[in-house]
Amino acid sequence: MDELARSKATLLQRSDDTNHHIRLLLHERQLLFSMMLDNLRVVTRLKNAFDPLSVASLKDPSNKSTDNITTNLLKENECISLLGLAEFNLNTGKILKERLLGNTENLPKELTENLKSSDELVKLQMDSPAEEGLRQVNTHFYRPCKSHL
Repeated sequence: MDELARSKATLLQRSDDTNHHIRLLLHERQLLFSMMLDNLRVVTRLKNAFDPLSVASLKDPSNKSTDNITTNLLKENECISLLGLAEFNLNTGKILKERLLGNTENLPKELTENLKSSDELVKLQMDSPAEEGLRQVNTHFYRPCKSHL
């Protein structure tokens, strides 16, 4: 009977830990979405600032926003996932890079080395606190409870 009570307590603790980390993960996801949306607005404004054709549309009195593309994206897609937002950020960044740098094959060696060194950031990827906690809970969850046979 004591062993059953210990097993129940262990499972309840694991369940509480899992629920806590899931709530934390959802909170982190909401923060990430908010930051990516802010980033999209900044990158879109930069892209529009370096677009000669957008200068005319910015002077248009009916245009009240400097980030019409972002606004239109959000109006067209009332719901957008975090992955969709990330993809839109990436595509907008690529357009801006192409507009500012052109073909990267003709850039000076120092600039291309700096661009390649940014690829090293991928190696620095680490789990968020919620992801790390979920991994720990998941690892411990599959470890069988000690029982006295």
